[in-house]
Amino acid sequence: MAEFGEQLPISKPKLEFIVNQQGMISMKISGNFWGMYQIAVGYNGTPLAVVPFTGLGVPMPPYPKPSLLAWILSDQSGMWGRRCPICGTYFRTNHVMENTACPYCANVASSLSFLTEAQGKYVTAFCNAFIEATNTKATVTIDLDAVTDSKPEWTYAEERQQFHFKCKNCQVEADILGEYGWCPKCGKSNSREIIEGKLKQLDESFEKADKSITNRAERDQQWEEMNSKCFSLFEALGRHLQTVLVMFPAVPSRKKEVQNLSFQRLMEASESLEQWYGIKIFENTSPDDKSFVNLMLNKRHIIEHNGGKVDEKYLKQSGDTKAKLHQRIGIANSNIRHLLPLIRKMAFNLLDGFESVK
Repeated sequence: MAEFGEQLPISKPKLEFIVNQQGMISMKISGNFWGMYQIAVGYNGTPLAVVPFTGLGVPMPPYPKPSLLAWILSDQSGMWGRRCPICGTYFRTNHVMENTACPYCANVASSLSFLTEAQGKYVTAFCNAFIEATNTKATVTIDLDAVTDSKPEWTYAEERQQFHFKCKNCQVEADILGEYGWCPKCGKSNSREIIEGKLKQLDESFEKADKSITNRAERDQQWEEMNSKCFSLFEALGRHLQTVLVMFPAVPSRKKEVQNLSFQRLMEASESLEQWYGIKIFENTSPDDKSFVNLMLNKRHIIEHNGGKVDEKYLKQSGDTKAKLHQRIGIANSNIRHLLPLIRKMAFNLLDGFESVK
């Protein structure tokens, strides 16, 4: 798999339109590549349909005519660049037939509508070369490395990283920006695997820090950071699932409420999700544990936004009966040990509830 930002070449392949002595035109591809698929293209360069390959002796399926059949090659990892026609974001996948779901916005459209700008230029070059060969009765060669989708178009390299995942449901692969994504073929989310890995990593980091860090100030800082990380992980998961929740049929006012749902206001979001969809984030969670989660969430807010100095809002919302106004609060390792399994339960309650919504 290529590194982030690295070119994804297709080994300098060439496409030749060869004219024989009888004036008939044949096509020849040379060079190394992992795969290709074909589309019907109008003589003006307009993509018309994806056309499946058939075996020897099997008739071609019906496709729009008059048209040419153009071959679009993969990169050396067997992936094709795609650009969502709805949100405009770029990704790569080995799924190019039938309908495609965008890994980012989850909208579904025809595979043809996910062609990238580079692939569109290639299709135009393909048609022009065929017409030139027809008119001149001479062989015409296209340097595919110059016109196909040979470079990843990542646009947020400083903020996010390239992430490769294989769908557990249908085995289709995709390269995306960020980590959470929807499978381009079946539309299933990779969120369960992602959050499981992140929570496991956080558990391991806590145990390591608890054993190795002895300085009081360093330990206090570590627990504050881990508390914040717990809620950040949950918020990221919630925002990912929210991209589909806003697509469910609803009156405009409800759609706006779902769009404005904030997982930073966790207790409010929990009540809304249960009321709207029956998603119970705190299912099988005791009232005391729910209150503890609320306390840790408010500690996160006051530490991040007020340096940990208690204000009236914190006293009102946190339920912290031990804190005093203007006191600087902290977080103990026992708090994190208590919080980690609760965040795990909440995350999987959210996923289970989301997947139950029809």
